[in-house]
Amino acid sequence: HLDFVNDSSLVGQRKHFNGISLCLPTRMEKIENDKFSVIKNQLEKIKNSYFITNVLAVYQNADSMVLIISQINHDSLIYNELDKEFEDGLALNLGADYINKGQFSIGGLKIIQFIVSNEEITNYKLYINVKGTTYYQIDYLINTKYFNIFRGRKEMSISTIKIKEG
Repeated sequence: HLDFVNDSSLVGQRKHFNGISLCLPTRMEKIENDKFSVIKNQLEKIKNSYFITNVLAVYQNADSMVLIISQINHDSLIYNELDKEFEDGLALNLGADYINKGQFSIGGLKIIQFIVSNEEITNYKLYINVKGTTYYQIDYLINTKYFNIFRGRKEMSISTIKIKEG
């Protein structure tokens, strides 16, 4: 059982992206235009990427936090593919000192979370609607030394995730 921080002052207004919505952590700014295109292109062409993704939005905070919202293009149920082999690949690709897998639900929505950490970055990698038909990936990337400062904002944002099927 996970208990999330419950303080609405830590998030802003609800944002909608291709069937998924959430409230962003406060003080996040959308990356747009050429800068977004470059990041989107780099993320969608990562070698050894497990899933084909369509990056929907990227936000950043001047204080070392990045949020990436993606839709996963995959024909079969991803729930079964988020296994030990996948976890080992994540650790290798991200040079992780630490990786932790968890599973929880928000309003009946099944989510699998990988916490991938090294000295510099802690990545909360969420796979959303893992037993549905439309899949999403949300990455909360936080500079490890500022992790405790952003923890509440990240948790409050996660607790607001909703999807619209169909």
